[in-house]
Amino acid sequence: TELEAEVVKWEQKCLELIAEKQMALDTAILPRDILISQLERKVGQQEDSLEDLRRERDACMGKLHEASTRLTDMEADLTALRATVEEKQSVIEAIQHSFLDQVEDSTSLGPLPLSVTSSLPLATHGHAME
Repeated sequence: TELEAEVVKWEQKCLELIAEKQMALDTAILPRDILISQLERKVGQQEDSLEDLRRERDACMGKLHEASTRLTDMEADLTALRATVEEKQSVIEAIQHSFLDQVEDSTSLGPLPLSVTSSLPLATHGHAME
């Protein structure tokens, strides 16, 4: 009886302690759950940002490849143009040498006709340019 009352008292005390511990545990778990939820949301946002960056990188790589291809094409065009200019320069020099040879041959035969002398640069006549 007195012993039973004491047992009931201690059982009640135990139940109160268990309830307090459960409440403390629930209180501690709630912020942790909120924190986990916030972290999961942030991770999701970062994954979305990462995917956006990957798409942007892929687009930039495509543009870089296109630019590289254009550069290669332009370099090939430039090489071809330089070759054409060199060929034309060679032809011009050959024509000039041939013409000057003809002029020298004709001057040994006498004075040049007016039509030939007017088409020659001044330096071939021995005059200084003023």
